[in-house]
Amino acid sequence: MSNFISEAVLGKSIAQEDFFADLMEWWNSLEPMYQYAIIGGAGLFVIIILFLLFRPSAKAEVKGLEELLRLKMMKDLAG
Repeated sequence: MSNFISEAVLGKSIAQEDFFADLMEWWNSLEPMYQYAIIGGAGLFVIIILFLLFRPSAKAEVKGLEELLRLKMMKDLAG
């Protein structure tokens, strides 16, 4: 208990070092095929998120169609 209190008082993150050590141990124990699959899945996830964030908006197409419709209506009114 005193170790817990001293780490909390000194500002040292509790169990953070153990977490990363356990995570690295788990990662190194995986077969390379699983490591590549995890990295590939994370990369695909990032690409999908970036595509959703920066995709061309559908409003640009709607504005173009609205402009064409307006021009057609003007032509019909003039003729």
